[in-house]
Order: sequence, then structure tokens, then C-alpha cells
Amino acid sequence: MTYTTWYASGDDNPHDGTKHNFMSTDVDINDSIVLFEAGLTDDNYFTEKPYIQDKGLYLNKLSADYKFTDKTMGGLAILYLMTAKDLANGSDKLGTEIDAYVSHKLYKNTEVKLNFGYLFSDDGMNNFVGGPDKGKDAPNIYRTTMWIRYMF
Repeated sequence: MTYTTWYASGDDNPHDGTKHNFMSTDVDINDSIVLFEAGLTDDNYFTEKPYIQDKGLYLNKLSADYKFTDKTMGGLAILYLMTAKDLANGSDKLGTEIDAYVSHKLYKNTEVKLNFGYLFSDDGMNNFVGGPDKGKDAPNIYRTTMWIRYMF
């Protein structure tokens, strides 16, 4: 079992001419299947930065892996995602995500892996679909990807 937390600062006033947020150049973040780069074969992710817009990110993750057999592993994780500073609608809560994966070695150098993530969207996600003031609440989001990896 693993507990992970990380914090990337955010800018609470993007209009004051000074950046007060964490910025990265090339950081790969795979803690979230839905929002970040934890998808196995897809470049269709919400962001490749370890933060949301200029508002930063605060992440809490509890995960566990289990080896079923010598060839098969699986894992579960639950994440609580927030921005470090409020988004335009005044909320910092992005939601709660549940992730799962299963991996099986077909042969010594061939692996099949499937993962699944489901985000129970909170008020902060409304910023990305027009928000409740436009009659839209953010839907819950799911994402699943798989790979067949041959290593040589």
C-alpha cells in the first residue's frame, strides 16, 4: 500500500502581472488515469503538466498493488484532486478518482495491460464545460486504455 501526496502552487491573481505558480518544462505525471498521463497508449489526456491551468494542484492518492500469480498483477487507487488556488467559479475541488489496472505477462518479453479510471467530478470541473451558470454541470469522466508491449 502506498500513500502519495504532492502540491504544485497556484497563482491566485493571474492579472497582477506576476506569476506566483509552479511551472514545469517537461514533467511526466502518471498518478491519474483520467486527468494526467497514466493512460497506457493514448495522448488524449486532460493535461501533461503537474497542475491545472495556473491554479496548481493538490493531490492525495492511496494505492495498493497485488500480485495474483507470477505472471499477473493488479492494482487499485483512490485519488482526491484539488487545485491549489480557486478556479474561475470559486471552487478548488476537481473530484475523486478511482483507478484500477491488471497486467499479465503472456511470455517472457510480452505483456498485456489494461487500466481504467473514473473521476467523480466536483464543482471545479464545471469550469471546463461552461459551469453551472450556463446550465451545465461537469459529467463524471471515465477512461480506459490498454497495451500489448513487446520488450527486446
